[in-house]
Amino acid sequence: MATAKNTWENRESEKRLFDEKVRRLDAQVKSFGAARSPLTLSIDAERIVAAGDQIYAIPNDWGFRDFMLSYGLDRLGRAIVDAEPDRNNPRHPIAAALLTSSAYAVDGENGKMRLIGTDPGLFGFLKISYDLFTVADNAHLQEEMIKRLKQNDQNFRGARYELFVAASLIRAGFSVEFENESDSSKSHCEFTAKDKLSGKAFSVEAKCRNHSGERKGAKVYRLLQKALQKDADHERIIFLDVNMRPDTKPLFKEPWQKEIMETVSELERAQKRERPWPQAIVFFTNRLLPGWEHEIEGTGTTLLTAINHPLFMTNDRRAVEATYPEIGKLFGAVQDKANPPEHFFGQ
Repeated sequence: MATAKNTWENRESEKRLFDEKVRRLDAQVKSFGAARSPLTLSIDAERIVAAGDQIYAIPNDWGFRDFMLSYGLDRLGRAIVDAEPDRNNPRHPIAAALLTSSAYAVDGENGKMRLIGTDPGLFGFLKISYDLFTVADNAHLQEEMIKRLKQNDQNFRGARYELFVAASLIRAGFSVEFENESDSSKSHCEFTAKDKLSGKAFSVEAKCRNHSGERKGAKVYRLLQKALQKDADHERIIFLDVNMRPDTKPLFKEPWQKEIMETVSELERAQKRERPWPQAIVFFTNRLLPGWEHEIEGTGTTLLTAINHPLFMTNDRRAVEATYPEIGKLFGAVQDKANPPEHFFGQ
């Protein structure tokens, strides 16, 4: 028969186990958001890592960012790094970031690259690798996106931003389904995103501003119009990156931030009464994508607003948060979960 002492010890043991599970789960969420943390298995000197339908064997003492360096090159191909640039084909931004970096070394025994530090260019590459990994391990990574990322033109910039948005949605607790772009019967948003807790679905469109020459203002009026013109099966979320230089002033003191709020107001004022723009929640970001020279930890601005949405006109933040808890999680993922963790979970 169990004594009072044994019962107390059992309860204390169960409490310690429960507290440890909570601690580990909290650490996982802080590192990887709501995305699945990497599935790994240590066997002797190697760590086996699952990334979607692919399996990798890496040295057991590698951190997660070491793996991201190798993983990104594997998915995007070393050909873009080895390609010789010329007048008509300048060096790909990914290649430029890696070739000018001194923050990694090549292992003489196996020829694999390992981090020995960090710099803005290399960190930008690690972020794109992390986004690739997040999408591949939690959704279906389209080969068409990989193809566009390899191209050294505006396709790369657009694909880079779409990848970032998809990864952010996953880290916020959404399932992501890419739209069938081959269906020419209607226009499409980039993704259908469904919150795993509430079951609420959104049609998500991602646009990245392509500036040429000097960046004089955000100039997002036409991009917003194009995003709103897309067919959508669900409530809309629009992501738009203004691609300006990193912010140096407090929130809403930067000229581009004032400009986009005026642009949203003008878009609503100028709409046709008989054909108003559809309601949409809008995330404006400034991450300078691909912007390798500025891709450092903790950078980037995110502004949240809406078009033709009565709830966002009340200035009642609590009402917005109560109605859209999934949007709050998404804002946090965009702003705080974009950087790759240093270590594997539990390492």
